Amino acid sequence: MMKLESLDFLKNELTGIIKGTLNLLSRLNLLHNNLFAQIPKGNQLQTLDDSSIYVGNKDLCGDPLPENCSSHEDPTTDEKKDEAHDAVMKVRFYRDMMSGFATRFWGVIVVLLFKKQWRQKLFMLLRKPCT
Repeated sequence: MMKLESLDFLKNELTGIIKGTLNLLSRLNLLHNNLFAQIPKGNQLQTLDDSSIYVGNKDLCGDPLPENCSSHEDPTTDEKKDEAHDAVMKVRFYRDMMSGFATRFWGVIVVLLFKKQWRQKLFMLLRKPCT
């Protein structure tokens, strides 16, 4: 990719961030994709100052586009937050299930320890032959 001179990704439904060093690139077409984040600085892309090559990528920002990146939010942050929230909810679910099981289990054991009549009925029920 270091010797790539021309790149055309017109309407390819590409999603992601523009990365890489393209030293010899003289023609670029990224029209109507789903690219996001800031256009990289300090490489060949800075010499391509025609903002029309980025049309249709509503989440791109930075030079040569008029949209300022300081107010720009990365759409992947919402996905990362959702994944983190799902992980927390999963941990809470299992913790609550285990504490509920332990509470009910020890509740029955304690009742059987203090209620002699219930304990005797349980053992009589267990001794009863199956027919």
